[in-house]
Formats: sequence, structure tokens, C-alpha cells
Amino acid sequence: DVAVIRATIINGSKPVHPDTASCVLFINREDSSSVLAGFTLTGGRGTLWRDEHGAGDYWEGGGVLSALASPTIRNNFIFDNEAINGERAASAGGGAIRCGDGAPRILNNVILANRGMYGAGMVLNYCSGAIVRNNVIAENRVYQAAAGKPTYGGGGIWINNILPNVRVANIIENNTIIGNSSASAPNSPPPAANGGAFVIWNGAIAIVRNNIVWANTQTTGGPIYAPVGSLTIAYNTIEGGYAGTGNIAAPPQFADSSYYLGTQSPCIDGGDPDSGFNDPADSGA
Repeated sequence: DVAVIRATIINGSKPVHPDTASCVLFINREDSSSVLAGFTLTGGRGTLWRDEHGAGDYWEGGGVLSALASPTIRNNFIFDNEAINGERAASAGGGAIRCGDGAPRILNNVILANRGMYGAGMVLNYCSGAIVRNNVIAENRVYQAAAGKPTYGGGGIWINNILPNVRVANIIENNTIIGNSSASAPNSPPPAANGGAFVIWNGAIAIVRNNIVWANTQTTGGPIYAPVGSLTIAYNTIEGGYAGTGNIAAPPQFADSSYYLGTQSPCIDGGDPDSGFNDPADSGA
């Protein structure tokens, strides 16, 4: 019930501990049976977190910080959170969601207007087997919020590396990724200012299919920055086009501001034709 979600709020703007300002933490090795569902998460400012792989301290996870855990995050409205604090940290990212060293299931959420210096919508750091499906990821913004601190791009989704010795793809499927942006200070090295929609790098493994990737902006390059890794990018609608089976570049023709498709949209029946992806007709919809 959307009205209940809107009225059931976890606000991170007044934390008990200033360095722990995420709305929700998963830091006790939770698995997929630990479910966050039906909330509005807003006002989160991230948690000062030491990277598990020795990269230093970062402010991460404005809305949700997950570390060494694999929770289920579904049916939430995650908006106006940020991870942009440079104090005592190398950088900051994962404005809405930061997941590290796990296989989270992130399903049917609206992830809107969050901010970071990388992965403003979502960070998957050393994740293998994550499922990101049926989300609207819109109007999230990466920029250099803290002077002198590096940015790493990925306005919508930022995926870095894999779990050691676990070569299982992260699935990014049936999402609408729209209006996100990636900017940086001049002359910053890649992936800074790249990938308004996606950054997928450092050997990350991902299958990106049946998504709408539109109206994302970046200072450099196209909406997807994916220089290395094991990637399948297929049956997506991608503004500007992208090499891969079934990818198209035609405007999605949304019916309204909620990103439902108009009746003439080329995205209808434009996904993977395998019968496993069929949506049964609903006469009441």
C-alpha cells in the first residue's frame, strides 16, 4: 500500500551518534530472510565505515548500509539521502544504498534524488550474486561535494569487484534507470565524471538486461562505463545505443511522470524473448 509506505518513515537526519547516520544498518551477517519492506527512508547521511578490503575509511550508505550481509530490501521509497561527507574519510558514496561483500536482493523500490561522490543511487562493492530487479532509480546525483576528495562516477548504480573466489554474476534486471547524473572536478581520472547510469569496473561480473536506461547525464562518455569485467548487457533500451544482443536506442515513450509505459512504447515486449521473462497478461491492469 503506497499510502502506508509514505507514512511509515525512518528518518536518519538526527542520529544518536553523528558518525552513524544511515537510516538502516545490516552489519550482523544477515541473510535474505532479513527483510526491509514497506518503509520510506529519508534524511540519512551515511556511516563512517572502514572498507573491508583495506581501502580506508568512507562515509557510505545514506539510506541503507549493508556490510558482510545479504538482506532483502523491497517495496521501499528511498529518497533524499546522501553520502557526501569528506570528514576523516577518503571519499563518500552509496547515497541511497551501499552493499558490500554480500548478495543482497533489492526489489521493487523507488530510489529517488539521493546524492553521493560515487554510486548515488546504489553501491555494490565486492558483491556476487546480488539481484537488483524492478526498481525505479531516478534523479540521483554524483558530484564532488567535499573539496579535494575523489569521485568515482556511477550516478545510478556503481558496481566494483567481486567477492574473492566467487564468480557469480550480479543481476541487474527490469529496472528503470532515468535522470541520474555523474560529475566531478576537472581533470579527474576515470571513472570520475563517467557513467550517469552505471559504473561497472575492477573485474565486476554483471548481467544487465531488460532495463530502461534513459536521460542520464555525465561529464565524460556515455551512460554506461564498463571498461573491464565479465559483462552481459542485452535487451535494454539505452539512450545513445549500446553494443549487445537486443539493445535498442528508441525513446521509451513514458505515459506519465511515474515512468509507466505508453501504449506505443517500443519497450513493450522489447526485453529478452525467452519465455522465462514473460509477464502474464492482467485483464485488470
